[in-house]
Amino acid sequence: MSDAITGGPSSSMSPDEEVAMKRIASIENQKLINKIKVLGMQMEGMDNKEKAKYSGQFGGLSKSLGKLRRILRQKMPNTSWQWTIYVSLALLIVIYAFFGYKLYKSLTEKERKREEKLKAKQSKKKK
Repeated sequence: MSDAITGGPSSSMSPDEEVAMKRIASIENQKLINKIKVLGMQMEGMDNKEKAKYSGQFGGLSKSLGKLRRILRQKMPNTSWQWTIYVSLALLIVIYAFFGYKLYKSLTEKERKREEKLKAKQSKKKK
């Protein structure tokens, strides 16, 4: 499938063309959002019979929602995997920081005890 069909940036597109395509997609998304808001407000005032009568006209809306979903998937692919990776990396960093801190504390404590022992020996020799 070509990039022109999927809406993704093409390697032959200039940066200006890519920006223009993104603006067009943003405008289309905003139009869809506005249509949904208007339909929602219109549906609030209708009774169930009127809602059933006009429900057939919302076929275009479902196509538009499908198009919006495709655009969002292209903009944010593998979102759950990205979050999984981010959380895993954050956990690894926290674990390394924790054990690094423990190692530092242990080494400084050993050094402090060794210096105290050395001072005690020196003070014994002076007496």
